[in-house]
Amino acid sequence: MQESPLNIDIEEIVRTKRKTIALQITDDGTLIIRSPLEATDETIMKVIARHKKWIESKKRYIDSRDPKYAPKEFVNGEGFLYLGNYYRLKIVDSQEEPLKFENGFYLSREALPQAREVV
Repeated sequence: MQESPLNIDIEEIVRTKRKTIALQITDDGTLIIRSPLEATDETIMKVIARHKKWIESKKRYIDSRDPKYAPKEFVNGEGFLYLGNYYRLKIVDSQEEPLKFENGFYLSREALPQAREVV
């Protein structure tokens, strides 16, 4: 993690063959910068400075919302955000597919050790 001169933590700077600089705030409030290969650090910092209020606003929003970001435990009844809605997880014994979605998530008990990868 880097810290910009503007006291904003930057999780990662991803340089690709893109044409513009993009700022992404993740669900846990970290900032990821996507930039063209030829963009200098100075140019990136200018973009961050120009959008500092937006970044801080988004981070405040993420910190204030419920439920707080927390690692998933993969237990019965746990809520998962999917397409803008929360759905409950149910651990089931007799299911061929490791994970099934039918107005909720159904996770096979056999797939529970690999739940993070399956979901």
